[in-house]
This record gives sequence, C-alpha cells and structure tokens, in this order.
Amino acid sequence: MPDANPRRLRIHAVTRAAAVVAVVLVALILTAAFAASRAWDASQEAGDAAIAAAITDEFDQALREYHRLGNVAMAESLNLDPARSAVADLIRTLLRDVQQWADPETTALLRRLTAQTERYFLEREELERQNLELAAIIRRLRPSLEGALATSHALQVHHQRRYEAARETQEEALLALVATTGISALLMGVSVVAFAVLINSRLLNPLYRLRRAMAAFRDGDSHLEPAGRAFAEVHDLVEGYQELTETIVRQRRNQLIFLAAVAHDLRNPLAAIKLIAQSAKAHAPYLTPERIEQLDAQLDRVMRMVGDLLDALSIETGSVTLALEATDLRRPVETVTSLYAATTDRQRIVLHSSVEPVMLCVDPARIEQILGNLISNAIKYSDPGTDIVVTVGAIPGGAEIAVRDQGRGLSEDDIQKIFQPFHRRPDFGSVPGVGLGLFIVRRLVRAHGGEVTVQSTPGAGATFCVRLPATKDCDPRTDGP
Repeated sequence: MPDANPRRLRIHAVTRAAAVVAVVLVALILTAAFAASRAWDASQEAGDAAIAAAITDEFDQALREYHRLGNVAMAESLNLDPARSAVADLIRTLLRDVQQWADPETTALLRRLTAQTERYFLEREELERQNLELAAIIRRLRPSLEGALATSHALQVHHQRRYEAARETQEEALLALVATTGISALLMGVSVVAFAVLINSRLLNPLYRLRRAMAAFRDGDSHLEPAGRAFAEVHDLVEGYQELTETIVRQRRNQLIFLAAVAHDLRNPLAAIKLIAQSAKAHAPYLTPERIEQLDAQLDRVMRMVGDLLDALSIETGSVTLALEATDLRRPVETVTSLYAATTDRQRIVLHSSVEPVMLCVDPARIEQILGNLISNAIKYSDPGTDIVVTVGAIPGGAEIAVRDQGRGLSEDDIQKIFQPFHRRPDFGSVPGVGLGLFIVRRLVRAHGGEVTVQSTPGAGATFCVRLPATKDCDPRTDGP
C-alpha cells in the first residue's frame, strides 16, 4: 500500500540512520584505536629518549672522572691505571649502549662523540708517555676533552627535546583517545536509548494495539485504535487491517442483505407458483397455456437464483471443473446472443462477429454462462430502446468478447467493487438479482486463464471485455478461486 503521507517515518529510513550511526561509531573506534597506538608509540619514544639521556649523562660524568683520575695520578705520582682502565671500559660500554636507544637524528652525533672520545684517549696516552708537565698535558688535552663534552651535551639536549616532544605527543594522543572513547560511548548510549524508544513507540505499541484489535474483532468488535506515531509500514499495516475488517463487515452486511433479498426473491415466485397450484386444484381448467408459461417463467427464475448460488459455492470451494475442447468462439456467442435477442423486446441486441473462425480451447457451456450473465446485466441496467452491442474476434495471443450497453454507467468506485460477491448499487435496488453474476463471470474467466475488464463513464454506458488466451492444452481442468 503506498504511503499517502511522505513525512511518515519509514523503517528503512531508521535503518539508514542506524547504518550512518554505525559508520560514525566505527570511524570513532578506529580513531580511538589510532590514538591509542599513537599514545603507545609516543610512550615508547619517551622511554627511549629518557634512557638515552640518562646514558649520555652517565657518559659525561664517566669521561670527567677519567680525566680527573689521570690528573690525580700524575700530580701525586699514584698508580691508578686499574681504576682508569675500568672507567675507560665503562665509557666505551656506555657509547655502545646509547646507540640502542638512539633515533636516526643522533647517529652522526654518536659517531662524532665516539671518535672524539677515542682521540682523547690516544692523545692522553701519548702525552703521558712524553713525561710532560701536568699543566701542559691539561692545556693540550683541553680541545679534545671539551669537544667530546660539547658533543655529549648536544646529545643530552637532543634527547631531552625528544623526550618532551614524545610526552607532548603522548598527552595529545591520550586526550584524543579519551575524547573519542567518550563520544563513542555517548553516541552509542544515545543511539541505543533512542532506538529502543523509537522501536517501542513506533513499532511495538502500535503492533500491540493491532493485536488487541484483532482479539476484539474475533469477539465481534471491529473498532480499531489509530496507529498514532508509528512507522509508515505499521501505518500501512494498520490501514490494511482496517480496510480488511471493513471489507469483512461490509461482506457480512451484504450477506445479510443478500439472504433477505434471496428470501424475498424466492418468496415471490414461490407464492406465484403456490397460487397457480391452488387455483389449479380448485379449478381444473385453470391451467391454460398462459398459466403454464407463467409457472415455467417463475420456475426458471428460481432455478437461475439457485444456479447462481451453486456456482458461487463451487467457485469459493475451488471445485469449478472446465470441460475444455477446441471451440470456434463464435458459436457459443451466437447461441447466447440469439437466445437473448429472441426473449427481450426492451433493447436491440446487435452481434458483430469475426468472419474468420476464432478457435480456442474453452468450455463452451461456461463461455455461454459468462456471456449470458453479461448480456443479462446489460438488459437489466440499460434504458429501453437502446442497443446492446456484442463483439467477438481474435486478438494477438487469444480472443476477445465485448458487451457494450448504453445504460447509466459506472463510477470509479463502482468499478472497483463491481466484481465483489453480493455487491449491488443502492440505486439499483429495484433491479432483480442477488449480486453474484459478475463475481461468477470473473472467476470463470480467470479459470480459463483470462481476464475481464470494464470501461465506463457515468451516464454513458459500460463496456465489459473478456480476453481469453490461446492455449494448446484442451485437457479438462479444475480451477480454484
């Protein structure tokens, strides 16, 4: 059922919104994961920078200590070679260790520091072997010592800046992690609450009301609460159920009207038959040919109504059997047209038949029944003195039978309901019938695999078209509704 109100909220719109929220949540989660990874990397970088700075500071102290021990040994003529050798080994170890925690930017500085340190060691050994004065040794070692200490200081500054930059990056990443995690949790919580409220108010509650209405309808109450603020699909479901209940109630009412009409229509011919029978019983010569003809007409009327009821019952129970045979469709059409043309003087029935045979696999008796109902309706609902035109001929893929009258016509609402069982227009109440003819026509046509349509304008008559498909299968067929 199409949605008459485009502003109604549809389930697929909520699904799209949920998909968008899910995409946003995934993006936030990925952002949080990236921030966590960045924070971890920054933490690792800060740790490496701190260790490298500590090793560089220890190297600076060890180099100064080595220089002091050498000066003390010369000034006081002490043998401190074991201590100096241990400190020298420590210095070389520290230089190797710091390389493990260095970054690419410190590689050149480390190579320069290593070269300066080794040059200092070599120069000191050379100067000490020359037995120079301590003051001269200190003066000549000053450039290499200060160069090594200056490079060591540059490394310390670099590692300190590296540490501070890593800590800053870590703080930013942790802040981003906290923010994205908080936003994700908030968005997820709001989405879950909103989705739960939406589903409860726009889906579950209307469905609960619909279930209560169904239970009430089972007990005879056809009232249905409005769907309220529900999804458009639920609105459609509720409106469809409302239309269904209205149709069922209308059909029940029509069935009661139908039963009353059948009782009334049966009572009149039966009363006439009873009157003729009583008169014949009292007066034997009463059964004149005219009386017998009246009796036969009344019996035909009763038989037609009983036949319609039996046909409707067979259709509803799915026990319509078609005796299909290869048939020139013109023959049953001519038979029915001739019969009705001979029995009515109110209208003129005109037949336009194809020159060529119209061969189809059909049930001739059912085709006569279909056409008889259409012509009978045209006679009943057309004004006296008008023409009823019947045409039969081949069309691509099958054949077509059309009955056109010049009666009062049908509105769009009538066309929508005219093939429903027991449907009769209120302004046609004086026309005899129970409202089953067109219902039987449609079901019999569909049993043949065809379709019946109607075109009409109020006040300009109506045209009923029966289109039957061509088929090579002429086996008997049982068709349901």
